[in-house]
Amino acid sequence: MVTAAVAGALVLLLVADASLVGYRAVCGYSAFVDRSELEHHAARVGAAAGAAAAVLLACWFGALLLAAGDPGALLDDLTRSGAALLTVYAAFAALTGVALAGWYVAPSRWATLAMVTILGPLTLVRPLVLVAGAAAAVASAEDAVAPVVASVAVVLVAVVVETIALQRWGAASATAFRPAQGTARPAPSLGRRA
Repeated sequence: MVTAAVAGALVLLLVADASLVGYRAVCGYSAFVDRSELEHHAARVGAAAGAAAAVLLACWFGALLLAAGDPGALLDDLTRSGAALLTVYAAFAALTGVALAGWYVAPSRWATLAMVTILGPLTLVRPLVLVAGAAAAVASAEDAVAPVVASVAVVLVAVVVETIALQRWGAASATAFRPAQGTARPAPSLGRRA
C-alpha cells in the first residue's frame, strides 16, 4: 500500500512537472499576443511526455525487481528511497504551486513580477532539486546500489526526456504556431526537429 502511494505520488509529480516543462518550452518563442492555444497544447504534450517517461521508468524498475535476488527487500528499499525522493520533490512542488497560484490570480503587473522573481529562479534551481532528491534517495537506502541506479534513472529521464526533448519540441512548435483562423499549421510531433 505504501509502495503504491509513493509510486503514485511520484508519477503524479512527474506528469505535472513535465506539463509545466512543456508550457515553459513554448514561452517566449511566439510573437503572437494570444498564445493560449499553443500554451495549452504544449502543457498537454508535456503531460503526455511525462506519462511516457513514467512508463519507461516503470519498465526500468520492473527489470530491476526481476533481476534482484530478493525482490521483496529491493522493493522495500526502493520504497524507502522513493519516500525520501518524494519529500524533496513535494517540498519543491508545493513552493512552485504557491508561486503559480499567485501568478495565476494576481493582476498582470504582479504576475509578471512573480514570474521573474519567483518562478524564474525556481526554474533555475530545478536541476539542483532533482540532484538533491536523488541524493536523499541514496542516503535513505540500506543497499545503495539499486537506489543509486534508480535515482540516476529518474534524474536522467527528468532532464533528458522532459527538459531537452520538450525544449526542442517547444521551439519548433512555437515557430510553426499560427492562431486558429484556418491558417494554423499542425504542431510538430515530439520527435521532429525544426
